[in-house]
Amino acid sequence: MGPGHVRAQAEHDQSSGPLQDGLNPDGKRRWLIWGSVAMGTFIATFDTSVVNVSLPTIAQTFGMTLVDIQWVELAYMLMVAIFLLPFGHLADLIGRRKVCVAGFGLFALGLFGAGLSTAIGGLLASRVLQAIGGAAFMANGPAIITETFLRDRGKAFGAITVVVSLGSILGPLCGGWLTQHWGWSWIFWINIPAALVAMWWAMVTLPGFQDELEHQWFKQFDAYGGVLIAVALSALILRATYGMTRPWLGGFNGACTLALLGAIGLFIKHHRHAQRGERGILVNFSTFTDTTFFVTAAASFLSFIGIKMVFFLVPFYLETVRSMGPFTSGAVLMSAPLALSVAAPLSGAISDRFGGRAISALGMLCSALGLFLISRFEAATPLWLVVCGLALVGAGNGIFYPPNSARLVSSAPVDQLGIVGGLQAIVRTMGMLFAVVLIGALYVYSQSALQEPATTLVGQRLSFTVAALLTLFNVGWLQFDLGRGRVTKSG
Repeated sequence: MGPGHVRAQAEHDQSSGPLQDGLNPDGKRRWLIWGSVAMGTFIATFDTSVVNVSLPTIAQTFGMTLVDIQWVELAYMLMVAIFLLPFGHLADLIGRRKVCVAGFGLFALGLFGAGLSTAIGGLLASRVLQAIGGAAFMANGPAIITETFLRDRGKAFGAITVVVSLGSILGPLCGGWLTQHWGWSWIFWINIPAALVAMWWAMVTLPGFQDELEHQWFKQFDAYGGVLIAVALSALILRATYGMTRPWLGGFNGACTLALLGAIGLFIKHHRHAQRGERGILVNFSTFTDTTFFVTAAASFLSFIGIKMVFFLVPFYLETVRSMGPFTSGAVLMSAPLALSVAAPLSGAISDRFGGRAISALGMLCSALGLFLISRFEAATPLWLVVCGLALVGAGNGIFYPPNSARLVSSAPVDQLGIVGGLQAIVRTMGMLFAVVLIGALYVYSQSALQEPATTLVGQRLSFTVAALLTLFNVGWLQFDLGRGRVTKSG
């Protein structure tokens, strides 16, 4: 299938509503489109996992503590969170192909700059550029799948979860080996060819858009709302981070609180005016009144706290407490995504047939057990037990993700799929952000009484105990989901 045929067919699809499974007689076209989402998903997860396993080495290079080096992750995730909704909104107006192609290009530039960085400032700036590009394709992946797959959405999301696990498996192995033998710069450069291939694939396969709508995007794009959300998220993360780890910065923390409250107030006022006018709205509050969306989004937020703590903290435990090299650490860490890759497709297929309420709750219960086990790790814990704890968390999240993702995105109106896809990604990102902020606060508390390596163990124990309790709460929270996969407030 040539690019010209794909573009012509895509314009027909966009003019006649959501993509239909039967539009392509051989049934291959929807999987070509799925491939673009899969590439973006792999690139993002691979990048995150290679950075996680290399953070201890990067911290040593720049002479930084765990609390300080967390900004390599926080800066990236914060910028992703800021740009997810604007890019989802923009894609609803001009089409997903243009937004995704630009995103892959920016991501590749950020990777190149990160590898060249000789100071922490340059590394953080490059991570910001990566995040802006990554947000463009992360925001639109769920929407593309929802538009393309009217049937078998659970299976499609389950297959994406396998891609997530593949990136998470290869990331620690490649990142550990590259860091140990070639230096940490290569953990970024190795991803550049994949980003360029993904950019080309998106140009060839993703649907186009109607020209008459495309030329009017600037009249509907909610730039002011995007700025207010950026201010609110930045103030929230800065206030949470420095409020927990540097409480003596009272004036700065107070300014962040005022900025957060002011941005929220202005956004509510802006939302009311936008509803009465003709301009688009970045976030429609009616989305949050849908019980399906609210329950599944909150559950997703809670689930990512635990899994992020695993991928962020366990490398420090393995490399600092157990004195493993980066490659060996990555090999042990891969047990979590490996278990996830086995559980996810089974969960997606089963949830398509029987519904996802019980399956999602079972996944969170499995994850909670794994987190409790990890919270008891010591320097002499048998390696097989470490692998079991990681595998339990990975399998639990693999069971949870496909049915929860399918229900969340399916609750959205067709004309808001990009925004809701962005909301899904922002909820996921905020869960991971909260995890890193919480880790910093608990480690600061640990450092007030103990010295390394005991601090690592105490901070780890506190962090994973909190994560396990939140995950157990998530099991009960998911019980709001009753009857045929739909969520109700009753019983």
